[in-house]
Amino acid sequence: MLVFAVMAYLKPGLLGEFPKAQAIGLLLVGMGAGQARDIWNARVRKLDYLCHYHQTRLEQFTSAYQLLQVSHSQLERRMAGGTNNLRAALDRLELRDPVFDVTRDEPLGGIGEWLLEIMVEAGNLHIAALYEMNGKGILRLPSVAMVGKATDLSLFNPLLRETLRTGSLTSVHANNEAVHEHVIAVVPLIDAAGHIHGVVAIYDMPFLSIHQDTFELLGVLGRHIGDILSRRTRPMGETQSPFALRECLQRNLEDAKRHALPAALIACKIVDAEHRDSLVNHCCNSSRGLDQSWISINRQGQSVIVKLLPLTDEAGVKSYLARLEREQTGSDAAMHGLVTYQWMLDKNRTADEMLAEVCAACDMDAPESVPEKPLHFLSEAAL
Repeated sequence: MLVFAVMAYLKPGLLGEFPKAQAIGLLLVGMGAGQARDIWNARVRKLDYLCHYHQTRLEQFTSAYQLLQVSHSQLERRMAGGTNNLRAALDRLELRDPVFDVTRDEPLGGIGEWLLEIMVEAGNLHIAALYEMNGKGILRLPSVAMVGKATDLSLFNPLLRETLRTGSLTSVHANNEAVHEHVIAVVPLIDAAGHIHGVVAIYDMPFLSIHQDTFELLGVLGRHIGDILSRRTRPMGETQSPFALRECLQRNLEDAKRHALPAALIACKIVDAEHRDSLVNHCCNSSRGLDQSWISINRQGQSVIVKLLPLTDEAGVKSYLARLEREQTGSDAAMHGLVTYQWMLDKNRTADEMLAEVCAACDMDAPESVPEKPLHFLSEAAL
């Protein structure tokens, strides 16, 4: 319009020759195009915002899904190597231990397949073999028991040599020369005194089970199996001597040091002579699956029951003592006729130090000085 006004002012005759219809059409087309551009730009911005929003939500969902997947994998690993699985495996060992025959020549004789079965179930192993060591610490071939098909373990296997040198479970890694030996790990069956009775060679297992938790579980089982094999080679009198308590303490202290497994030691002193028998029976019958009990007489002629509680933390000890007190029956005198002491096993302490503290608290002589009052192991049959 401004252009038309200027042209009409400067040259009035020129306006008559100007293509007004074409100009108006071009103006209308330009206005329509601009409006359409604005509308499409608004729609594109809206769609871009929606795309960015959905992309952000997709990334958040992907991160949450990956986190959930990793968490689920970690949960599976913890279930595979947790204390519940360990407690179940050790329960099976403790239930079968009393019926194992004593043999001095072949500690694995007759029980190799059963022990390997426990290891296979605990570690979800596909192929594994159990080998016995001779008196000189040399591997005996062939294997005592085997699950699956595998070649015999070489005497020069690097994992075997490292296991015999350190007394600990040795597993393969990327830079290990044993990757060509088709052996994933070697588990020693070593007792509390450090004597290796045999080894378990693992040839195949699920990929998801190859992690530290599973190997720690198998290492703990190997040490407890070593203690069982050690007891099989000794006379029955020695397995029920005061040294049995020290041996069990030493094993659980080793588990606490190597694998951070909790354990507790409690002592129940019977101060009520009138209800002594009922209180002794009550303390002994309250044992759980893995608990072990010993009984002795202190200098005052009072009965003292020493109990070892594996895989038990402070909360578990408090719960156990509360249940022990709650289940006491009888008169009020019997309710107060039991004095309890408790200690958590500390990896920095020794079995002798803890035994000395127990003897001091319960007014008992050291086991070595009173052979006429030994600490006798209370088996399931005795209870």
